[in-house]
Amino acid sequence: MVNEMDLSAIERRILPLIKDFNNFERIENLSKKTGIKKDALIKALSMLSEKNLVNKKEEVLEEVILTRIGEEVLKKGFPEKNFLLGIKDSISIKDYKKKSRLKEQEFNISMGLLKKNNCITIKNGEIIKNQESNKFLKELIKKEELIKEIGKKEYYLKKENKFIKEFLKRGLVQKKTRIIREYKINAIGKKVLKTLNENVIERLTPQMISNGTWRNKKFRSYNINLKYSYSFSKKHFLKEMMSLIKQIFVEMGFKEMKSDYVESSFWNFDNCFMRQDHPNREIMDTYFLKYPQKARIPKNLSKIIKSVHEDGWKTGSKGWGSEWSENEAGKLILRTHTTATTFRMLSKQLKPPYKFFSVDRIFRNETLDFKHLHEFHQVEGVIVADKPLSLANLIAILKEFYKKMGVKKLRFKPTYNPYTEPSMEIFAYLPKIKKWVEIGNSGVFRPEVLLPHGITKPVIAWGLGLERLAMLCYGIKDIRQVYGHFVDIDKIRNAKPMFKVSE
Repeated sequence: MVNEMDLSAIERRILPLIKDFNNFERIENLSKKTGIKKDALIKALSMLSEKNLVNKKEEVLEEVILTRIGEEVLKKGFPEKNFLLGIKDSISIKDYKKKSRLKEQEFNISMGLLKKNNCITIKNGEIIKNQESNKFLKELIKKEELIKEIGKKEYYLKKENKFIKEFLKRGLVQKKTRIIREYKINAIGKKVLKTLNENVIERLTPQMISNGTWRNKKFRSYNINLKYSYSFSKKHFLKEMMSLIKQIFVEMGFKEMKSDYVESSFWNFDNCFMRQDHPNREIMDTYFLKYPQKARIPKNLSKIIKSVHEDGWKTGSKGWGSEWSENEAGKLILRTHTTATTFRMLSKQLKPPYKFFSVDRIFRNETLDFKHLHEFHQVEGVIVADKPLSLANLIAILKEFYKKMGVKKLRFKPTYNPYTEPSMEIFAYLPKIKKWVEIGNSGVFRPEVLLPHGITKPVIAWGLGLERLAMLCYGIKDIRQVYGHFVDIDKIRNAKPMFKVSE
């Protein structure tokens, strides 16, 4: 049986502080009552639990918390509700835009949403309120009550909720996995508590020997027969993959390129011929910086990009036919892809041929699931040749790259990208979950993104998901097992690739 001599200093300190707790209590409450930091408390209570002096309960729950957009809804209400409440029977779109306090983007989204749900009808430029709007309004009030509930206290998702699903899609809330730890002292702990002596010390110091104070002390006992284990340090397999990928690209004649995590919308979106009202630029998908909000953008290049977006410039394109805003282009963000790095490289107007790659971090406000994270790595590659390149060249390069990784089951599917044409998605087979998983995107750059940088010959480029590639090579079912609180340290330590990587 454990006695007072087996307890460490912090265990001896904590045990008396929890003597009055008759019921299980959360670690957060114990931290407040004892004044001990949460991490130190968890460690000490875990040791006390192993010694069977306290009982513990752990529960993994999904907490739902408001995002910045959700907090706006909490303050102002749903924009579509405010839109509906501002209409009596009917009003012209032009007059209501002037009268409404909604931002233009909120106004347009609300009008589209309400029209879709048959709450309003648009006829001859008039907004007509329908009877179905009353039912929709009642549902919006219920949604706002739920938003208030989430904003006031801890909200845990115990079962499926259609409103929460909608909030997640709209970027109003996000899920966060919480481990709820609760502890209480047990009968054995109470017995040991009665025997605690303040004169127990853990180590003998030179001062104690010189002044003789050790004579009246009791020394903590140590079990020298306990079995122990050790393991050698090892790189996280994601780091190993990064090193391997860099090595493969260097062997294939590529040079590495780098850029910063914080990027302007100009390089991240506008250079990619991504129109300024494209959904990817919305706050739901992109992390915008609050301070500073604006970046300087190159004046000469911005004039060309403006023309490309508005009328196509000299590219043979008609552009997007909408006004381009320098203010929008200057907004600072956490980059959503490393293609911004590629365009910074293309803007240097190096003499072809040249090949560059990057393996770097990107950030997106995704809904977390088995294949999506908020923060992950992208493998970017670009080839600028002194002769025309085609989709066949791109497929050959990608097949060669994955062959060196030991991955042979690949599929290519046509897709749409604003900045490449033709474009294709890359899929690889994941044996563990028996599914084809998208691991990248690629294509041939459009003239709209090349001519502003003085490049006249076709350029091929691609962006691959590193974490998804890790899932494929290491047989991982859930991308959250790569890092974070789902990680099993032993599995990370013993991870071995499912495919034999080529030498």
